[in-house]
Amino acid sequence: MAASAAAELGRPALARNLAKSASDLIGERDYLYQSHALRWMLGQTAWSLGDADEARRLLRRGATGLSHTGALPLAALALRDMADACPAGDAARRAEAELARCAERLGPQLYRDIASDPSEELAAELGRLGLHGLRARTLHRAGKLDEAVAAYDRLGCEPRRLQALAELALSGQATRSPGARALASLVLLEGVPAPDLEELAAHQTAGSYAAGELVHRRFDEARTVELVESGHVRLSIGTHAGEKVLGAAGPGELFGERALIDGELRATDAVVIEDCRLLRMPAADLLRFIESRPAIAERTLTAVRMRLRQESELTREPEPADVAARLLGSVQRLSAAEGRSRPAYEILPLYLAGGTAWLLRPETSESMQVEAAAGALPADAVGASLAAVGLDAEIVHSTSWRYEGGRLVLTYLAVLPRAVKTTGFEAVPVVRAELARGTARGAPTEIGVGQVVEHGLRHLCWLSMDDPIIREALPGEWLRLVDAYQPEPSRAL
Repeated sequence: MAASAAAELGRPALARNLAKSASDLIGERDYLYQSHALRWMLGQTAWSLGDADEARRLLRRGATGLSHTGALPLAALALRDMADACPAGDAARRAEAELARCAERLGPQLYRDIASDPSEELAAELGRLGLHGLRARTLHRAGKLDEAVAAYDRLGCEPRRLQALAELALSGQATRSPGARALASLVLLEGVPAPDLEELAAHQTAGSYAAGELVHRRFDEARTVELVESGHVRLSIGTHAGEKVLGAAGPGELFGERALIDGELRATDAVVIEDCRLLRMPAADLLRFIESRPAIAERTLTAVRMRLRQESELTREPEPADVAARLLGSVQRLSAAEGRSRPAYEILPLYLAGGTAWLLRPETSESMQVEAAAGALPADAVGASLAAVGLDAEIVHSTSWRYEGGRLVLTYLAVLPRAVKTTGFEAVPVVRAELARGTARGAPTEIGVGQVVEHGLRHLCWLSMDDPIIREALPGEWLRLVDAYQPEPSRAL
């Protein structure tokens, strides 16, 4: 409980240490109700530290275990926490329904109250009972945001106060929230409308750290991106020769961008070098935010690629391959998991013949497109699609992405070793084309496949200069061809 309280009060380093001590003490003894109560408390801690997905997983396990061991009063409170941690939707409704059933079994009015629809009257009753945290959250759920902000402020619940302020600003009842002001300082989000910033700020959590405290360790799971509001954080690794420092993140700067790529671990230690305040954003919320904003996605890709390159140079470990595809693959998996339109992969198989590049395309369409498979990595899906039509590429690399027909389309260039014929495909010569250029406010109104191929070859030119592995893999005739193109990074079209 101490870890949960520390997290609610915006002291994440203390919460982390207390949570570890509790885990070491109790462990995974599922036959004890204490182990399930620990998961409940760890779930609350994770929520306040910005790790919403882990919070919901732990809260679910804790509530289920408490119910099964007969600790129904604790199960009811854990279910209330789980329902509050779930975004509006099916998961929240299921949690509310479970809470109602649990309250019915318990009987006392208190449990019926916490399972009831929120209202000012209910909040007042909880306050009379001395349950001030539940009172504040009931006001929040009832939409009484001014009163909720004041209640959180009196309790010192900084993460919840910050989120309520963002919701207050989003509803038009207040000026810009502190979280949105901090986001507006980022070059990454330059030009984003204020309501959109408030939407993102509503998912932030805030934490204060003292000098010397640890934010995260190297090889921790990467699930959140941090924004420094004040103070400085040192990013470094420990070696036999001593500490090697990547640099320091200061006010208005991000770190932890690696969290935007599925399955990645922290590459550095992050230690506070002067008292600071950090704003945490769950990676899933930032990915959801960039999904329909190609310009922000492009800036995010640049920031992630730069950070990964810096970390690779520091650690001497290989830089993750095809960062664009992996970042957009994270967006794709999130979109599919939440029931939105599944992205498509556009594959452009190219070969050289007579000094000219030729594009293989289906006889019935302008380009080869396949729907993204649930759970499959983009590169694996593209490789399997090429193999299915009898094509074996020497180089496969993502080159651009765009939104078409309401869904994300990620384009891959596939360099074939020789001229080839395959059933159902035709070869057309590649001719130079002007790139499709959007404006500061939006993407181009129309993008032709010829323009996508043009950009793909420009990106291959860029890779041949930037990536020694790609340059070594490209035959001499391909290098002569792409050297005639103006280099372009992977970007939104």
